[in-house]
Parts: sequence; C-alpha cells; structure tokens
Amino acid sequence: MSQFLLVCHQQKISIVQKKRLDIIANKIIPDNLIPNPSLEIGDDSLRIKILNPNSTINLKKNGICFGKMVNENQEWFEVSGDVPHDGNYSIIRYDDDTLQIIGDILGYRSIWYYQDQDIFIVSSSQRAIILYLGEFQPNQEVYKWMLSSGSIGPDLSWDSRIKKLKPDSTLSLNRNKWTISYNINEFIIQPVERKLEKLEETFKKILDDVFQNFNFDTSSWTLPLSGGYDSRAILQFLGENKSKGFKSITWGTHNSLNNKKSDAYVAELVAQKFETNHSFLEVDPDIENIANVIERFVCACEGRIDKISGYVDGMKLWNKLHKSGIKGIIRGDQALGAHEVQSPNEVYNDVGFTLLEDFSNTRKISKLLGDYIQKRPTYLTQQESESLQTWNERLYQIYRVPTIVAALNGIKLNYVEVVSPYFTRSIINFIRQLPDDARTNKKLFMAITNKFNTHIPYASTNAHINLKSWLRQEKTMNVILEQFYYGKSSIDVFPKSYINYITNKNNSNFLINQINKVRNKLQGKNMILDFNRIAFRSLIITKMHDIIKEDLSFMKKIEVQ
Repeated sequence: MSQFLLVCHQQKISIVQKKRLDIIANKIIPDNLIPNPSLEIGDDSLRIKILNPNSTINLKKNGICFGKMVNENQEWFEVSGDVPHDGNYSIIRYDDDTLQIIGDILGYRSIWYYQDQDIFIVSSSQRAIILYLGEFQPNQEVYKWMLSSGSIGPDLSWDSRIKKLKPDSTLSLNRNKWTISYNINEFIIQPVERKLEKLEETFKKILDDVFQNFNFDTSSWTLPLSGGYDSRAILQFLGENKSKGFKSITWGTHNSLNNKKSDAYVAELVAQKFETNHSFLEVDPDIENIANVIERFVCACEGRIDKISGYVDGMKLWNKLHKSGIKGIIRGDQALGAHEVQSPNEVYNDVGFTLLEDFSNTRKISKLLGDYIQKRPTYLTQQESESLQTWNERLYQIYRVPTIVAALNGIKLNYVEVVSPYFTRSIINFIRQLPDDARTNKKLFMAITNKFNTHIPYASTNAHINLKSWLRQEKTMNVILEQFYYGKSSIDVFPKSYINYITNKNNSNFLINQINKVRNKLQGKNMILDFNRIAFRSLIITKMHDIIKEDLSFMKKIEVQ
C-alpha cells in the first residue's frame, strides 16, 4: 500500500489546503527514496493524495483498493456495493453523500482518522494527519507502552485526537449530516469439535483455493523466502506451475550465507528445489551512520515499533527493491496457531503485550515516570469462557497483528506493497473454529505441510543481526544515550531524573550482568527487561517528538512564504 492522505471538508477545499497536501506528500516520503509521481483524486470538498503509487493499486471511479482482494466483486468501489469478502486490503470509496473506509479482517494495514466540526481526515500516516492539522497534542499513554512492549500500545496513536480504524470494519461518514457510523464485524473464536482427518481435508482445500485465487504478476512481485515453514509452504500451495520462475529473495548479514542452520542458507536450497528466480540481499549494519539509521527507521515506522534489526542497513534493502522495479512482496505472516503457553505472563510476553510492572527490574523506572497508571483494556484480558490457548490466539489476532505486525508492515509500505495470503478471511475464520489441540503450535497446518516432503531441513537461526547484540555494541549505545540525553524533546517528555538514570552507564552494565544470570522464566515477576532496550525505546519516544516538531516548524515556514 502506498501511503495516502485523505481530507474531506464541509466546505470547498481551498488552494492553500491543496498546496498543503503537496507539501505533506514531499515531507513524509523516506529521505532515501525517489518516489513515483504522486496521484491526487477527489471532488471539490474531498481530496485523496496517494504517495509513491505503483501498478498494484486498484483505482476505479470513486474507489481505491490498496493491497489485494480475492475474487473481487464488480461493485467493490460503489458505496452501495458489498464489502469485499476476502483478501488483504484497505479500501476507500465515496460518492456525493457518503465516504467509506474499509479494513480487512485483521487490520493488517493501519488506517488512522480524525474528525472535528469542519474536517475529516483519513491516512495511513499519523504524521500526515498531524501535519495537516498544524498542531500536535501528545498522547502520554503511549510512553509507558513503548517502554514496556516496544510498541505504542493497543488502539493508541501519538496524538490523542487520532483514532485507528478497527479490524474488519467499515467506517462511514455522512457528508451531509457530518456524522460517523461504524460497522464492526464481531470477533468470535468458536471451536467446533471434528476429527483431525476431516479438519485436515477441509483446511487443505481452503489453503489451495486461497492461493490459486491470488494472482501475482511474477515480473513485479517477489516472495521473501526464509528457512522456516510459512514462506516455503506458500511455494508449495502456489504449485509447480506458479512457483517455477517466481521471484524470491532472502536478506541477512553477509556471514549468514555460510551458516548451514540460517534462513539465508536454507532458503537457497528451497529456491533451488522450487526453481525460483532467487536473490540474496545483504543487510549488514551501517556502523558508520548509526544516528542516520535510527532517524530513518523512526521516520519510516513513525515511532510505532522498536524492532530495528531488519533495518540496520538504513533501509537500503527496501530502496533497492523499489529501484529494481519490485512492486510488492508476498509475506508469510500468519495466525495459524499460537505457541503453547503455561501462564498469563507467558501469553502477554508471547504477543508483546507486557506492562512495566510485569518486569522485576523496572519498578524504579515506573516510579520516575510519575503517577500515570498503565492498564490493559478490559476487552483484551482473559474471559471466563476462554482457555489459556484460545485467549493467546485471540490476543495474537486482535492485538499483535494490528499493533505490531501492522507497524512493521508500515515500514515496508513506504517502498512496496505487502500482501500475506495467510491473513485472508477464509483462512482466519477456519482457524477460529479449530479446537485448541488442533490449533496450538500450528499443529493442523504442520500436519498438512509436512506431507509435502521436500527433504530440506528447516532453519534454526535468523539471517539478520540480533537486536540485543546490535544494542549492546558500544558504538550503538553511545549514539543512543547521547542522542537521548541531548535530544530536543527529552526534557519536555521525561523528568530530568529519568534522563539521568537512563544515561548512566553503570545502570546499563549492572542490568546486562543480571540478564546474563537470569533467563526470562516467565513466572511471577522474574521477567527482566533489557536496559539497552529501554534506552532505545526512550530515544524512539523523544525522536518521534523531535520529528513532529520539525515537521510543524517546516510547514509554518513554507506556508508563510
């Protein structure tokens, strides 16, 4: 999905407001990207600016689909038409009376919106909305979530006025009455007891149907191939006719190609087996420009995630894909069955939904941050009728995918389109009907894929650099601590006592030694949060504030001219 910004006014959009769209479009494009020319469509009071568009966008009169639909109906772009049943997509459609925003079943791509008495704004970018509004109202709830989980938390945004479109929903604006209505499909996990053999037969047919109905232009789409089950199975389900000659890629450090247990090495064997047109792309850390690497990462993800390990090359890989003509990637992201868990703490850790109070070494940090109490929303806590495994699965689908996976997708969507066939409705609805014993650890899916018998081992190590290792490099931490201490917004966001505590290297060394002794046992208060990770997350918070302040200052200067 290309980035986009939609503005709808009660009155006719002025020349100044149209110019603001152009300025914003140029401002939020990654600084290492030469984008395709932007598109702008709409009417007198509604304008949609599409950034770095490519041929994957399905553009019709009064309708845009970012992503891919499966078996699209002919009237998907009509406000009165049926909502597309299946696929990975975000859809905008409108007429003189109504504007609709439609999200897919898991919220695989984040859409943000804002409304007041005069304007309605929808965008794939929080920064774009803030820039158009011309002011920033920081959301302090985000701070503790970023520190504790490495994400901005459930349903939250950096600006307290901006809301996120809920998964599997349709948001409608009545342009005459200026009112919003929300249609959200109910989330139900309702296991149906059936014999494993029957389940396997049914699931295999669903998987085959999904992959046969996804049509990809092999000249412009590529499959990131790991050494694990999920991406390999995509080639298997595509079948010999489609997989042969299909473009595939693997990325990682230069040394990973020599490690027979790594994704990079095993992916080469898989590519040879399926006769794909395979390439390996190096993602070695840019150790000379760490400050720039962090800045570009925070801009690309808009401070929504801390998982920088795949982007420590400064986003060179993604720019290379864009420049080479790749329009989209087919990912193996999946919700085919969560890990087996033994405790609520293990559930929270598994889906990345941890609080500061879950860790035994963050009490002082929580105290230094003040009185704000971090709480999990009630709808995300375990229900009486839920087993531990079912709850884990529900959290994965309604928290981790739209919060963490979607944030990582947001980085890539600056450069290329992203689709994950496993996140289509027919597959997800079937998974929600599985009993725990068939779903846990992807048991049913593994039973199907193991029968393909490729005789190629599965990888046991990642090909990219480990985040913990990258953060513990002295040069990396020196940059992080220095940028955090001298950051323009640090003193505005955090108490001075917190800044001093985080930048004290004695604390860092002490906590690293403790982590080496205590392995996260996921029971009681025995989980340890890496101090270097806390420092990096602290920098993301202040860096995001710096970026937004600079954005707004830039806008004011330009518009005065």
